[in-house]
Amino acid sequence: MKRELRDIFPEPERKRSVTGFVKWYENGLQKVKENLNLFQEEIKSSGKRDSKNSPTAKRLKEETGALYNLLIDDLYGFSNCMVEPNWGNQPFDVKIEGHQEYKYIEIVSVGAYDETVKENSFKSFGFEVVDPIVQNIEKAIERKKGKKYDKRYALLVYYNNEQILAKPWQEKLCEQLMQKNISHGCFADIFITGFSMGAPVWKLP
Repeated sequence: MKRELRDIFPEPERKRSVTGFVKWYENGLQKVKENLNLFQEEIKSSGKRDSKNSPTAKRLKEETGALYNLLIDDLYGFSNCMVEPNWGNQPFDVKIEGHQEYKYIEIVSVGAYDETVKENSFKSFGFEVVDPIVQNIEKAIERKKGKKYDKRYALLVYYNNEQILAKPWQEKLCEQLMQKNISHGCFADIFITGFSMGAPVWKLP
């Protein structure tokens, strides 16, 4: 039987401690690296669904990676929490237990709402794509603010950080976001990160 990513990332929606979630994700990534030829096709076709009709590759590459980046940062009070990802149709992407401010996390992709980021990713890298990324982050936030959330929610926005891996480009993106004075709307806080493992996380003022 053909192995799938779900075989090495079992029970993705199980409730875990943050430490447990981090270990689960890192262990899975290590197994992917050790057996890359087995999973390369599924990873490349991340928009497709697996044998259980789940977009596992896309979820793991993007949403789970962004969540991992947020949770490993000790600045934001998640270290002693329990986290329960939701891949279904409930009105949240992650349930949080034990945090002083948040009960839920909603996760949104910048690329989900604007093709500019995807088009630019094949044409250019660096300073020239910072402005479009900032604009599309704003659009993604505005769309989410128009829905029914409340102050128990934090919003986690992730973008294609592979376009701006160099530190000066990342610093420019952070500087522009902080200067925008973006309203939180219905959310308690808004976090920005890339989906690549270890991408920096910024909390909007």
